Amino acid sequence: MRSHSFSARASAQTVLLAIAALALPVAAQEQAERDAVQLVDGKAVTGLIQSEDFGGLSIKVQGKVEVYAWDQVRSTTYRDAERLVQAEQDFDAGNLDAAEQGLQQVVDGSKGRPVVRQHALYVLALLKERERDAAGAAAAWHKLVEDYPRGRHLGTAATALVNLRVIARDFDGAAKELAQFTPRATDVPELKPRLALLKAELLEAQARLADAIADFEALGAAAGIGASLKAEAELGKARCLVAQKKPADAEGLLRRIVEQALPSHIHSEGWNTLADVLLEQGRSNRDAEKLLEALFAYLRSSVLYGPLPGQPTREYERALAGSARCFQLIAEVEKSEERRQLYQQRARERADLLARDFPDSEFRSQP
Repeated sequence: MRSHSFSARASAQTVLLAIAALALPVAAQEQAERDAVQLVDGKAVTGLIQSEDFGGLSIKVQGKVEVYAWDQVRSTTYRDAERLVQAEQDFDAGNLDAAEQGLQQVVDGSKGRPVVRQHALYVLALLKERERDAAGAAAAWHKLVEDYPRGRHLGTAATALVNLRVIARDFDGAAKELAQFTPRATDVPELKPRLALLKAELLEAQARLADAIADFEALGAAAGIGASLKAEAELGKARCLVAQKKPADAEGLLRRIVEQALPSHIHSEGWNTLADVLLEQGRSNRDAEKLLEALFAYLRSSVLYGPLPGQPTREYERALAGSARCFQLIAEVEKSEERRQLYQQRARERADLLARDFPDSEFRSQP
């Protein structure tokens, strides 16, 4: 009886395992047929993304539509988007010709989902910026806004178009680009504070620092703005304080910013700006401990808050350059010959990584 009972249990287990094995591909297929949204708090949501508008992301989960503000979202993954995924991988690997071809195929595809096509246009604009093709980038950003006037990347497009003009020192052109977005705030009221931030940043770019600080402070004190936008306003004020040679005031603001739970792009710039302040303190005083603190701030930016696939890489490039400079400065004050050589080697490694992955980076020309 005991032997028979064991055989019966074994047979039952075999059947259950067989059923489970058959179920695994089905479960995997169901998972592959869903979109995924990774939230800042670490949670993952799967379902069907309905829309990605400037005001937030809508996703249908088990028949119910859930909406998430963008400062809650870390990343999105789309079902049936293999061509987009490959294009993003090519983009991140520096294979820009292949990436552009793949992205254009997604954009031109008649069966492409709107959210996937919108994201492809966004990455295509980033690609043109990486190629230093200002005209091509401007055209891509304008195309994105034209096709998705309420889309997720509306604020990013406004910032990019203004910044392209600022880089060319065309401040009148930048103001005109900004003005073109003002009427859109009527249909997309969430855009209005973003444009206010951009106006303050334009004043900052023109070295009208007192005016910029006033606008940053007004935005930060405005009722109803989210934590992320408030932090960006404080970050702008901190940059202005650095430019006004008030590093101590800037440092206090920056430390408050990096202690908050915020999207990675704010943390990356916050840590980099704090690192710049600390590096200058360490360099001027030949203070190895302060330089090490600056180094760890740059490493936080590049390691903990590096860009996800298809995201801008400017702050990552900045962190690579800053950490290379820190290693070199630490080597200059280090008394141990062995450790000095180690720090110099680390400096070369970071500089080589920047040169390899971003040969045209603006930060390669910095001393």
